Amino acid sequence: MTSIIKKLPVLLLPFLISACSPKVITKVYKTCPEIVNTQDVYVIDVGDSIVGSYEEIGEIKITDNGFSVGCNYDLIIFLAKNETSKAGGNAIALTRHRTPDNWSTCHRIKANMLILEEIPVYEEVIKVDDDSLMVSEYHEFTSFPIIEKHYYNTFYANFGYSNIYSKLYMPYGVTGDPKKGLDLQAGYDLVFRNSLGVGLFCAGHRSSYSNNYSGDIPENGKLNLIYIAPQFIMCQDYGSWITKMHLGIGYFGYSEKLGGISEYISGYGSNINMNIEYLITSNLGVGINIGYIQGKFSDKQKSVKYEDDEYIGISRLFIDAGIRWHF
Repeated sequence: MTSIIKKLPVLLLPFLISACSPKVITKVYKTCPEIVNTQDVYVIDVGDSIVGSYEEIGEIKITDNGFSVGCNYDLIIFLAKNETSKAGGNAIALTRHRTPDNWSTCHRIKANMLILEEIPVYEEVIKVDDDSLMVSEYHEFTSFPIIEKHYYNTFYANFGYSNIYSKLYMPYGVTGDPKKGLDLQAGYDLVFRNSLGVGLFCAGHRSSYSNNYSGDIPENGKLNLIYIAPQFIMCQDYGSWITKMHLGIGYFGYSEKLGGISEYISGYGSNINMNIEYLITSNLGVGINIGYIQGKFSDKQKSVKYEDDEYIGISRLFIDAGIRWHF
């Protein structure tokens, strides 16, 4: 037993090294024979140009695994070049580079693996004579720009369950539960390199009920809530996983229709959402969304007698699933 305890640090060493290493995620579309060594893989920085024609064979993302230490820029680039060399590429084009910040002490990158038809070769020719002349020559090719992804855009759509947890005034004789209904959401996010962003969020609650108070034949009623608001976004990228928090203040509307009678009132509201997403591809993701919306009306419902100092509004919780498209 004593000998096992003494050997424990050695046995755990591979796991500790793995835990401290950055997380490397590669998606190789086409594996080719290795054409250059790791140190010869050409690096194209974010916003720089790609020279000549090329073929994209995959992509690579290197992030903090939550326990990474010592992952400076040189190490991250070495790992990206090594994976590209093994896949048969001879260049990487960085599309995203995040420097250490409050979220992580690591450099984090996303890059495309490329096979360039021609790589710029710098040849230094030194001629020593009476004039001590030194000439530097290099090949220069026609280039075209790579998209600079200082941010990324997302369109998303969600649907799921909505529950009104505040007081809800309904006509006498109602059957069914209009507090429980369908939640529908759509929106757009623009997230910048510093993991902060802005967006637009639209959400609706739809439910129904029956009322047979006025006669033997029940009348079907419908209740709809609509919320539209600009958003402040905080995002964190964990490789294939992305988390986001949305905060917003905007327009809140309430409409109800029973038979030939309808009522509509509006006001303002606020929301907070938490999103967890998994990337299926570099563009397509699926996720879940949990949050609440609280609305306050500027007017009172005509058919309702409110108590003194009563909050005039509706609050609801929701949980949804949906798709996201990044570009």
